Amino acid sequence: MLKATHPAPTQRTADVTTVLAHLSAAERESATDVDETDPLDAVQGAILDGRFELKRRLGQGSTAVGLLVTDLLAQGSDTERVLKVALNEDAAARLDDEAAVLRKLTVPGVVKVLDGPLVVGGRRALLLESAGPQTLSDVLRTRERLSLDLLDRFGQDLLE
Repeated sequence: MLKATHPAPTQRTADVTTVLAHLSAAERESATDVDETDPLDAVQGAILDGRFELKRRLGQGSTAVGLLVTDLLAQGSDTERVLKVALNEDAAARLDDEAAVLRKLTVPGVVKVLDGPLVVGGRRALLLESAGPQTLSDVLRTRERLSLDLLDRFGQDLLE
């Protein structure tokens, strides 16, 4: 990383993309297996509680942060999961309620609780099945305008 600010311009890292790639690699190298790593502060590649390898942060709502993880204890080829981590104690209570409701549902299109509530890095969390590689935020960001048909489908999905 020192090359990015080298005094001689010809010796500096060529572009921002390379600097970011080096920074990302340094973060992965610094990731540790310490069980007390706060999942909200963890970097890509970190091992949380000896069970979850952090792939990326999916997003944040009012109660929790969604983390895409690999469950190192899962069997089979599908080990990608979502770890929903409470932001605080009030949110932790809401996650408990959410888990109770989700366990009662057997509706297609609603993710299933695989484990939890559990404590990961001192925070309450739910382990959920992954709903796929693309988030709603990704879809909304990549489109300038949403068609009425798509808005109708989103509304129907939400109401169902």
